[in-house]
Amino acid sequence: MQPKEIEVVSDIWLQGNLEAHSFVKKNYWINNLNSVKEQFKEADIYVFVDNEQIMGFAGLQKNYLAGIFVKKEYQNHGVAESY
Repeated sequence: MQPKEIEVVSDIWLQGNLEAHSFVKKNYWINNLNSVKEQFKEADIYVFVDNEQIMGFAGLQKNYLAGIFVKKEYQNHGVAESY
């Protein structure tokens, strides 16, 4: 991930969590967004880009896969298989 991509990656993270965890209050994810952005800076983030569009990302903290997130419109199209 390039520093200029953090907003797009952060939005993918937020939208993914809002959709996947509807049982958690929306404000929980929104209130933690800035903290997650800081954590992104300390992690290795690998973005999947096609036609100059970020479709998803995988985040690693040392040897731990912290998560794989794919934009909703690209899910079930093989994006995560590319990691």
